[in-house]
Amino acid sequence: MSDVISHTRAFDRLHNLRAFTSEPVTVDYQDGQKRPTVHLRDGKHGAGSCLGCYNSPCMKLHSSELVMPKELDAFPGDPNLDVCPTDAISWKEDLSSPTVTVDKCIGCGLCAARCPYGAISLLSSGVAIVHDNDPDSLTTAAKDTIEEDPQVCTARRGALGKIETPSLFHFPASISKLDDRASSLLVRNLLTQVGISCRIRRKGDTNMRIDGVGTLDDRRIAVIEIELSKAVLESPRALLEDVAVLHVRYKINVSQIDPVSVILSLPNTRSEYYQVIDDVYKILGVRCRTITVGALLSIVWHFCRVKSFEHDLFVTSSNGTDLRTRMRKYISGKLSQSEPYQGSLFTVK
Repeated sequence: MSDVISHTRAFDRLHNLRAFTSEPVTVDYQDGQKRPTVHLRDGKHGAGSCLGCYNSPCMKLHSSELVMPKELDAFPGDPNLDVCPTDAISWKEDLSSPTVTVDKCIGCGLCAARCPYGAISLLSSGVAIVHDNDPDSLTTAAKDTIEEDPQVCTARRGALGKIETPSLFHFPASISKLDDRASSLLVRNLLTQVGISCRIRRKGDTNMRIDGVGTLDDRRIAVIEIELSKAVLESPRALLEDVAVLHVRYKINVSQIDPVSVILSLPNTRSEYYQVIDDVYKILGVRCRTITVGALLSIVWHFCRVKSFEHDLFVTSSNGTDLRTRMRKYISGKLSQSEPYQGSLFTVK
């Protein structure tokens, strides 16, 4: 058996649990150029540090994050709870905190964004690093109890890093090396982190054509197609079939469904992709949304949340698309002016 095991099975690590001396309130990342700062309720502040959280939110999703509304509960989603799509973050039994394997890390920032205490940050290379030392003496040994949920949900300020970093600029190349399982987990976990609870189809499941389903705070239903290759034209066409399946098989009213294409980069303005989307809206009155992986990374890195698909959020058309402007309007004004990589927020001419 490997010496790397799930932290949730390592009961002998309870003596490594730590707690802050006062309740942590805010974690300040600034622009991600240095180690995050934790601000405690009693006024103290200092460098974020790993507490050895028993449930390891940086490594595992909580099962509640994959819960779907009753009408979608039968959707056969992948039960894998791993946060990292490449298994880059692991926890060896003889260590008190997780470690990141440099060669496996693609710099998505999911583990860092999920840590509630600023214990994980991204190096200038884009690789995640876990900080297990406590230079400002903000922690103390915790009682030998198992916390099922993260102890405190802290507010976040700043960003994980500058969105125009070399690691994100080359992110399409990183994704091209992932297999279908890893790329699907990446998309599911990015969507989950921005507030879209979803289930993604198990790879190899021939009984289900739909790639994924999700729900937002406003309880609307998202049907999801994932296409990270250049064959993006198939995505909006597949969404039409998906809407029909949700309506017939799951008895969901079409007016409650938001079709969503998750793609790597926006096609150029001459692509038939946008014409198909325009035709769907003209004929059926259904607005297809387009979300790039780069858009999801931008939202995650700035600790923003998608509460609903309001108005023209993620809507693309043959008249051109500027995802950033629409994201800033409906999500948060603090999003970066830049795009992570070409085609992630703007159509290529």
